[in-house]
Amino acid sequence: MSFGGITLGDLNNYMKNYPSQKVVPNEIMGSPLLEALKENIDTEAFRGENIEILVKTRQPFTGKAHYEDADIPYPKDTAFVKQLIPLREVIVNAGLTRQAMMRATGGAASWGRIVDDVLRDQQIDFKWLLNLACMGNGTAALARVSTVANTSGITTVSCDNTYTDFGWENVALLKAGMQVEVRAADGTLRTPAGGVEIESVSFGNRKNKAATHGSFSFAAASTLNIEDGDIVYLYDSKDKLPMGLLGIVQDGVHYSGAAQVSTFQNLSRGDYSSLRARIYQATDFGLSSENPADGVPTGWDLSVISDAIADVWRGGGKGRVDMLLCSANLAMAIMRRNKAESNIVVNVSSTDQENQGAVGSMFANKFIAPDGRLIPIKVVETIPENCLYGLCLDDLNWFPFGDFDFVREYGEIWEPSRGDRKTNVEAPYGGFYNIGAERCDNCFVIQDIRTDI
Repeated sequence: MSFGGITLGDLNNYMKNYPSQKVVPNEIMGSPLLEALKENIDTEAFRGENIEILVKTRQPFTGKAHYEDADIPYPKDTAFVKQLIPLREVIVNAGLTRQAMMRATGGAASWGRIVDDVLRDQQIDFKWLLNLACMGNGTAALARVSTVANTSGITTVSCDNTYTDFGWENVALLKAGMQVEVRAADGTLRTPAGGVEIESVSFGNRKNKAATHGSFSFAAASTLNIEDGDIVYLYDSKDKLPMGLLGIVQDGVHYSGAAQVSTFQNLSRGDYSSLRARIYQATDFGLSSENPADGVPTGWDLSVISDAIADVWRGGGKGRVDMLLCSANLAMAIMRRNKAESNIVVNVSSTDQENQGAVGSMFANKFIAPDGRLIPIKVVETIPENCLYGLCLDDLNWFPFGDFDFVREYGEIWEPSRGDRKTNVEAPYGGFYNIGAERCDNCFVIQDIRTDI
């Protein structure tokens, strides 16, 4: 295949020195959850289409006093149950058209820049896809419809989901150019089979107050019978994405509709306390002087975070929180709270006697746990501004199947386009993975935290 003298072989020869021929799992950047789990990679657990793990559902405690003629305490059974984690594949694509290649007639440097551009866009797309997956619950749900209107062939969909009932705010996970579909609660497809492309997004920023609506728009001749309560999904991905924070850190009660995961890794959350994470809302911790109400960010102090960490330590999961995830604004608020409560910029000594800063120059990057450990704070773009996640990484596992790589169906990176696009070339890129949790009760999310204090 030739594009004005530039052949498919030329493109693939160019790729021999390209820095991103493939990305191995422990080198993934831009997804803090996956970066945090680099030490927990398990490539040996696949059984066909699923990963099998055994989860301890009963942790006995047999301690007692012992004295002369006393009986040694009876041992108690440790109970396990099998969980199945499905194998999931994620994929993006880069394409070059014949017209683009024909116009690039200024030599190798000219068409090389075009290749670089499309591959750079592809990697940005892939990192955003991983962030969507790592925030979500595996269903690919992105938003919940409130109202819909059509004007001059442009359909505008308003969304009213919030972090308290859906995990994130309105259209926070949508971007212009994304392909999405809308489905009714029973799964009926409202949009065309090929999905629709988002033209614009207007985020409803609550700014530490009550929730507001956001909206997105796309070209359509009518409202397509989209109704209140319908769910917006990533195109052709319903129930097919890997598991993320929302699915792991929940109790099967607080969220609603597509956001609620009452069955986790083939087990009912209601039957196993170990699968129910901790969810804290305003009425659990808010300053009484502010009359806190769930769903509205409230005042707080650093003891809120310390208490949540201590709750895990005191709980039955025998774990400890070793990573905090939050938005940039909340990380800055934690820094300000630290200075306000301490009146100084604090240096702390960790349990290994290393003297380190408690906060960064702009963002809090560590938190001192009640037992003196320094817990890293990571900023995550997709986490709602007023929420803080605490994770016990020992309970989480990243199950990759091979490396993220170009598909190479024809043996090379660039290949002829499928279907009727015979004069174009493309380079699909992706891989198989999922995230599993042996326990959820050692993780928490604190909602309703103000960031303007």
